[in-house]
Amino acid sequence: PVKPGEALARIAARIDGGGAHHEQALAALLVANPDAFIGSNINRLKRGAVLRLPSQSELTAIGPAHARRLVHLQIQAWNQGADSVDASEMSAALAAVESDIAASAAAAERPAGPGRLEITPAQEPAPPDPSAETSPPGATAGHAAGATEDTIASREVEIEHLRQRVAQLEGSNEEMKQVIAIQDEALAKAQERLSRNGGDGIVAAGSPWSWAGLAGLLLAGLAIVLKYRRARVSTGSGSAAGNRRPRWHRP
Repeated sequence: PVKPGEALARIAARIDGGGAHHEQALAALLVANPDAFIGSNINRLKRGAVLRLPSQSELTAIGPAHARRLVHLQIQAWNQGADSVDASEMSAALAAVESDIAASAAAAERPAGPGRLEITPAQEPAPPDPSAETSPPGATAGHAAGATEDTIASREVEIEHLRQRVAQLEGSNEEMKQVIAIQDEALAKAQERLSRNGGDGIVAAGSPWSWAGLAGLLLAGLAIVLKYRRARVSTGSGSAAGNRRPRWHRP
């Protein structure tokens, strides 16, 4: 039952599909419950009336333009008085909504007719349009081949750069091994000379062999530092050269 002060718009919100069919819901409620309104106006809902809520099929059966027209006349009659709207105009708007609902119900109850098989002639393909732009023969294949050649050339440059980098690393590794071997040999000789001079590990200030051993260690350490710096410089230049693409390269 309708509660005191309850408006029809709040009841219509329950069935209007989230506001998508609000005006259609108002019109459908008016058609489905003509005795629940005073003066057949949607703004004068009787308190305690029991309403029949129309189905979604009834709502969607009503044309949006018909529902909008009926609701507009109903609001006009409520705000400006019943005499502001011609009775025939209101009746025509209400009849249009009722006709939409009746037509939908009749279509749903109409039994499906027997199936009928129709054979239609095959459609011939449309002739080519002479004004349409067409690509010259082999243009697409030539473009694809050019793109493939550019891709292959770019890959070859990258592979060559990687080969040079590997060679540089291998050379640096061999040189480092040689420097370490020289350093180990110089250290062994220095230890041997120290043991000959006293065996206590103290370096004599006037011993030429001790100075020669220390000089060898210093030179070996200096060689390691120089080789390491050269490897760093060559690595940076090689990376910069590898990132530089040829002018003909296409991204």
